[in-house]
Amino acid sequence: MAQSSLGPAPCLSGLVREIVATAIQFGSKNVLMAFHEVLALRLHSFVRKAEVQSIMQVTTAASDALQRYLDLATDQMKLTAQNMANVDTPGYKTQGFDFASEFSRALDTSAASTSSTVQVKNVDGLASRPDGNNVSLDREGMQMAKTQLEFRTGISLLRHEYSRIRSAIHEDSK
Repeated sequence: MAQSSLGPAPCLSGLVREIVATAIQFGSKNVLMAFHEVLALRLHSFVRKAEVQSIMQVTTAASDALQRYLDLATDQMKLTAQNMANVDTPGYKTQGFDFASEFSRALDTSAASTSSTVQVKNVDGLASRPDGNNVSLDREGMQMAKTQLEFRTGISLLRHEYSRIRSAIHEDSK
């Protein structure tokens, strides 16, 4: 029997369990959002593991900047998921951060302080419901789609950067 390209069944069942657990955490209405969240976190984890497991740790200023970009995109996805999970929580206020200014701040900090936290604040200008909650699933869905696009762009750029580095190494060995 041929093995699926998705990998062994235990890995797939573990992924399904993780998606179901995340969906339960967010509520049954948000299974698709849970799926996107789990996949984004797994992809980010995969990229980090690939960096750690590499024989030679080769980094460039561009790859460091892209890693910070991916970290911020992951933080944005988590925050959006948190907002969506609290759509029915009375008095909950939508939280967010300015991606561009946080990315600029991350680039300005030294490499030693890569664990800086994002400055999260309540989002102004949103209409509140009578219970005081101002989360809009439409807004958060658009935010999630935008962040996923940013994340995919970051992954694509990081792959290109590593491809460029590999080409330079192979060119040097000729």
